[in-house]
Amino acid sequence: MDTTKIRLGEAVAAVSALLLFIIMFLPWYGASASAGGITFTGGNASAWQAYSLIDLFLFVTIVAALGMAVLSMTQRSAALPISASVGVTILGGLGVLLILFRIVDKPGKGNCGAFCDRVSIDLKYGIFLGLIACAGIAVGAFLAMREEGTSFGDAAQRLQGATGGGAAPPPPAAPPPVQPQQPPPAQPTPPPAEPQAPPAGQPPGEQPPPAAPPPSQPPPSQPPPGGGGPATG
Repeated sequence: MDTTKIRLGEAVAAVSALLLFIIMFLPWYGASASAGGITFTGGNASAWQAYSLIDLFLFVTIVAALGMAVLSMTQRSAALPISASVGVTILGGLGVLLILFRIVDKPGKGNCGAFCDRVSIDLKYGIFLGLIACAGIAVGAFLAMREEGTSFGDAAQRLQGATGGGAAPPPPAAPPPVQPQQPPPAQPTPPPAEPQAPPAGQPPGEQPPPAAPPPSQPPPSQPPPGGGGPATG
């Protein structure tokens, strides 16, 4: 595990996650009751005690932020449809919204019986520290996204491609129309041969006599049988 491989955004998110885990044990809410002009301060409640589902969501966010940092230090990648930094950014942003919601809408007063109208729920310093730490997770993961060159649009396209819910690919383009083949140009017809003029002294229209065959060569003389020259007396 090489700590020099971790980016600034991932380090910010990891440190914020560790702080949020510790802060969740601090007082987030307190109860007080007034009777006869006297205010009684009750016990405090941490995030683990005051929430039933939000604390689990915040814990998942903490684990995701720490896991992103560990993957970066070990140079490993998880088989996820989206980048880890994108997922942690979304979880951190949702955690901030949930804490803000619980700042405005405080948890119930619990089982207080007939004294519920005299009991009030107060905000403690822990919930504000938790809000800052959760915002640190979201900001750190967003910085990691910028360092990776990833955007929410790229993550949406990857998610659509992984789930097969993207738009159907456009149909292939139609082939170009086949041009009719032009016939080769016709060769010009040669002009007819002109009739030759008859030789001088021959009436027109009369065919010239055929040429005489060449004279045949005489056969070579054969020597008389018996050989030799003429007999002498």
